[in-house]
Amino acid sequence: MKTPELTYPRLRPSVAMAPVHQTVDGILCDFFMGNTRVNRRFVIQQDLFECLKLLDGTKNASDVVNSVVGGKGDCDFLHKKLKSLLHVLREKNIVEDVKMAEISEADPRRRVLSFLGDFFPDYRLVEVQGRLQSAVVIICGIGGVGSWVAHFLCRSGVGHLVLIDPDVVQPSNLNRSLFPNKFGEKKVAVLSELLRSIDPHVRVDVQDSKIQGPNDLEKVVEVVLGSSIPPRRIVVVNCADEPNVDFTNDIIGSVCMPRHIPHVVAGGYNLHLGLMGPTVIPFRGPCLECVSMSLKKVSPDGFEEVRKLDRPLRKLGSLGPMVGLVSAFAANEAIRTILNGDRLQPALNGQRMEYDFFTGNIKTTGFERQANCKWCGHHGIYK
Repeated sequence: MKTPELTYPRLRPSVAMAPVHQTVDGILCDFFMGNTRVNRRFVIQQDLFECLKLLDGTKNASDVVNSVVGGKGDCDFLHKKLKSLLHVLREKNIVEDVKMAEISEADPRRRVLSFLGDFFPDYRLVEVQGRLQSAVVIICGIGGVGSWVAHFLCRSGVGHLVLIDPDVVQPSNLNRSLFPNKFGEKKVAVLSELLRSIDPHVRVDVQDSKIQGPNDLEKVVEVVLGSSIPPRRIVVVNCADEPNVDFTNDIIGSVCMPRHIPHVVAGGYNLHLGLMGPTVIPFRGPCLECVSMSLKKVSPDGFEEVRKLDRPLRKLGSLGPMVGLVSAFAANEAIRTILNGDRLQPALNGQRMEYDFFTGNIKTTGFERQANCKWCGHHGIYK
């Protein structure tokens, strides 16, 4: 998009400008991005540095130059240099137009826009917000993880959520899920009512049945695609663990890969481990089948043929903060996937993360695409 003109420039409120020392070419100056803890360093000519000190959003570039030159220099030349510098600083999210900032500050989700302003220049924030509002996130399973993922996405401005879950609210859900004590009521109905109380404008579609095979998810996806939503604006988040995550991953991968729909494995919790990822951007990294193949390759010798024990009565403990941590990572990944582009990308594309409750450590494992993968490899049908 064409960059609009800066009318009343100012340093972003989260940015601090600090001169370091004088050089032969000008002043070595640090711009510390307080929110992201990033420091950007520039050598700036003295006259331009004096201009930057006056950027408070009440003067345009011409007024700033006139204040610095005071009729004793070439205003036009300095004005051109200042405009060029401001363009660079704007693209680095250091300066903003106060008029653009006022639009963001008047928005109910101004905190979200301010946060994203550390990654996108001010003039792109309306577009970024539009991408969130026009996105569709399909959440498979809205138990401990899925209910919180939906909650975080709703508060972040995602405009359309599709909730899939066949279960009803039970007392055992309350230690980790978002539901009030409406026992016996459908989870999708209770959660959709709660989400609309947070944002009356959010669209929530529900399906109160279990995804038992690809056809079940295909029906949901085809309805969304039929409303002219491009695949890149759809994200499927797997929060379903019945009968197990491997089973639901296989269904989601088989449906999403040929349609180029991004999908996120929200993971879950297993004893003291919080499991997150991977995120799959089809054909831009390993898919879920690639990950599965990679894991089989690293199995200890002699264990390749050992089957998993079927323990239908297995009951695992869960802790609300652990579930919340996993959910927050999954929601972050969904947002980063919706906004995937030149400024922000998913953090767990092709990676799986484990958080150890005992030690507080986080371990990340990366995976590679597999040449003989049935979904995305060189010999696969979905090249």
